[in-house]
Amino acid sequence: MRRWFFLALALLIASPAFAGLKSGQAAPDFTLKTYDGKSIALSSLKGKTVVVAFWWSNTDEPAKFLRFLEGVHKQYAPRGVTVVAVNYDRSRGWGYRIWQKEKRSFICVHDADNRVSDAWHVRTHQAVVLDSSLRVVRVVRRATRELKKVLDAELAKK
Repeated sequence: MRRWFFLALALLIASPAFAGLKSGQAAPDFTLKTYDGKSIALSSLKGKTVVVAFWWSNTDEPAKFLRFLEGVHKQYAPRGVTVVAVNYDRSRGWGYRIWQKEKRSFICVHDADNRVSDAWHVRTHQAVVLDSSLRVVRVVRRATRELKKVLDAELAKK
């Protein structure tokens, strides 16, 4: 019985529903509202290196994650990198309050119906680095210093 369970679990994890974005794949486009009330489409950022970072407020330290993204934004924006933070809480409340308190300088949008996070196969905090043609360079789980290494490598190609 246990053997069947583990086989079924392995097949489920290997299924396309659990497959994440792959390097070289075109990033699924989206248009979402920012916390400032403006609409932004990912496709409008073509020509720039983009970091799409997914977060939700029901974690231990969302403010810490946003501070990290602010540091990435300040360090890499002069080199043509745009940071887009996608909050995928169902409710706008907590995420908006955290964003407003921190008042960050990068783009922050709200994915209330999880349409974008589902299309991008998001399961946890993660950042996706996109090249200037909006193709996936790499998915970085739990965005850390590794994100900066990926950005440095991508920008060195230019």
